[in-house]
Amino acid sequence: MTQPNNNPNASVQKVSAPKLAPPSAAVASSISAPVAAKVPIAPPKPVAAPVAAAPPVPVDALEAQESRAVKWIVGAFIAGTVFCIAAVVVILTLWSRSPSRSAVVPAPATPRSGSTAIVPGRVRKPALTPEAAPRRTHGVIDYNNIPSTIPRLNYAARHHDVDAIARFIKDGDDVNSLSHDGLNAPPVIYAAMNNNDAAYDALKMLLDHGGNANAATKRRTALMEAVLHRSPRSAALLLEKGADPTFVNSRGESAASIAKANGDTGMMKLVEEGTAKWKDQGKPATTNPN
Repeated sequence: MTQPNNNPNASVQKVSAPKLAPPSAAVASSISAPVAAKVPIAPPKPVAAPVAAAPPVPVDALEAQESRAVKWIVGAFIAGTVFCIAAVVVILTLWSRSPSRSAVVPAPATPRSGSTAIVPGRVRKPALTPEAAPRRTHGVIDYNNIPSTIPRLNYAARHHDVDAIARFIKDGDDVNSLSHDGLNAPPVIYAAMNNNDAAYDALKMLLDHGGNANAATKRRTALMEAVLHRSPRSAALLLEKGADPTFVNSRGESAASIAKANGDTGMMKLVEEGTAKWKDQGKPATTNPN
């Protein structure tokens, strides 16, 4: 039995661990092979080639493009305008040559047998249907194609056709004939219903050939119509021919009140002067009860 060495001065023997031999190459390969098989190595990613920047467009090229665009727009506008004008000219040319605008047939004078004396209230009837509209060619009225409710002299007065009025008066038409269109007016009334003295010459011709200066309808006198339609020369002519400036209709209208309502100071003065002359001659004021 071995006794322990209790001597402190005894030498201590160092015990070293045994050295292990390095693994062989076969063992090392067997250890590293499974690790290499389990971790795949990703292939390298392809690198995209850099995109080359587009070269800048020169300023002169941009201005040239804008100039061409402006020229194209202006050219298209001019071409469209020329086309529209040409189309209008063609349409007007074709319309002016249409059969409905052929040469007008002049109204033949109606032969009269026996005496040529004028019959009061006589109404001349046209040859065509009553509702036919008057046919015009370059402003000339075909009096064979006017409504039967209006005598041709009255119709000519309404349209201040002086040549037709002279021809119809020469043929013996009644200068005081009444229409049958609801207005029941003589030619003097129709002439006075034109604006701005457009029918002054027609009115004078009618009055010079026996037209009644005091002609009236249920609504107004010829003087009141002339005042209403702002025809001072026609109003003065009617006053000169003896028109009554004091006439008041059933609605309380007079030549003076119409002039005042129109704000026509010149016409108001004209009517006032005519009224003063009328009263100076001792003539009474006239009122239409209807």
